[in-house]
Amino acid sequence: YRSYMFLVSSDKIQVSNTHQWRATKTEAKIEDKQNFPIDYLPWIMEKLSEFEVVHIPLVSNLPLEASREKRILSAQSIQSLLCIPMVSGDELIGLVSFDTVSKLCNWTKSTINLLKIIGKIFVSALEYQEAELALRESEKRFRMMADSAPVLIWMSGSNSLFNYFNQRWLDFTGRNLEQEVGKGWLQGIHPEDLQHYLENYRVNFYTHQPFTIEYRLRREDGKYRWILNQGVPRFNLNGKFAGYIGSCIDISDRKTAEEQIQNSLQEKEILLKEIHHRVKNNLHIISNLLDLQSDYIENQKVQELFADSQNRIQSMALIHEQLYQSKNLGQVDFSEYIHALIDNLFCSYADRESQIKPIINVEAITLNLETAIPCGLLINEVVTNAFKHAFPNGESGEICIELHQDRQEKVYIKIQDNGIGIPPDFDWKNSSSLGLKLVRILSKQLKAEIDFDGHQGTVVNLIFSPLKYKPRF
Repeated sequence: YRSYMFLVSSDKIQVSNTHQWRATKTEAKIEDKQNFPIDYLPWIMEKLSEFEVVHIPLVSNLPLEASREKRILSAQSIQSLLCIPMVSGDELIGLVSFDTVSKLCNWTKSTINLLKIIGKIFVSALEYQEAELALRESEKRFRMMADSAPVLIWMSGSNSLFNYFNQRWLDFTGRNLEQEVGKGWLQGIHPEDLQHYLENYRVNFYTHQPFTIEYRLRREDGKYRWILNQGVPRFNLNGKFAGYIGSCIDISDRKTAEEQIQNSLQEKEILLKEIHHRVKNNLHIISNLLDLQSDYIENQKVQELFADSQNRIQSMALIHEQLYQSKNLGQVDFSEYIHALIDNLFCSYADRESQIKPIINVEAITLNLETAIPCGLLINEVVTNAFKHAFPNGESGEICIELHQDRQEKVYIKIQDNGIGIPPDFDWKNSSSLGLKLVRILSKQLKAEIDFDGHQGTVVNLIFSPLKYKPRF
């Protein structure tokens, strides 16, 4: 009796004898059974490829289509043959065969079933061996890649303890693997950062969440460096949590740069606030000078011109006041600004305050300085005109200001009064009035659509998109 194990090559074109068991008196032939073409015994291989057991009690009785097998087996004095296919998944990976040379053998069904079980055991052993080799190769590749990576790499197990550090980590800390594994590496974390790290790691570990932590880690020269540590959970093929794998990079230079930038920004913010504060104060001084000068003017018309100029200056001063009080030095809270502007105008026309009622319906929006100043001046001119001309002879009335912004950031402003309106033949586009000239100039600066309607009181509609900042240098 003899038995063999043949394995199919990975490219499925050859078959080789890998193992052989034989009776003492039978001749060993394993070295002669290497790298056979897979179709060397075509009739047998066809049946094995269909996962059929090939049972030949008497080789001389093989059918005509197996004439090649009959000739080759007879030349080796084989009397009987049994071949058990070895199947992994849906592929034939080899076979276990049994033959006799000195007598005939008709294997029973129970014996064949037992040998089929043995074949499956061999397949399981081969699969395990292949998986183990693949795992070792994978681990070898991983360690080669990890050790050559330009970052610090670590792994922890399902017990939360660290069990691997790459060579880059060990070079960074100047310690060996035995010193770092488990909790040993925690000795390198800066004492001020240790508790923060542990709390963050524990929370994410028990919820199996990715995490990012910054802390200081002692380098081999004793200096602490800022580290950005990013970890992600690992899971086995069956979905069971296996621990974490993570990488660290030295961000000390970035932290230093961020600190310098932050300090620089704080200095610039203080400087800008001081500039806005001083501009506001200077505008107030100019306004007060105009107010003092107007006390020496007897001509009512000239006094009104001085008052209008003061209001224009105040409208700009309010913008700068908003900015130096704001956390965002580039944006003006325009709804708050409109309330302050209207309050200021009512103070300027105190003698009319009791008869004219303001109605303000504005959304909370912000505008940049490029847009806020011309828009504020334009609103000042239109509302001033309403105060001066919409309600003659002390008549009472309302001035309504509406403001909103759509999803495309377009700004809509509506200023309406219920006064006497404007004559049908009045051409505001060609009016020589200084106020309306300013309205035309400012609307052009804003690239705004503007129209006047004077049928029932006066309605001014303004539509524009916020202007983009234009670099001065």
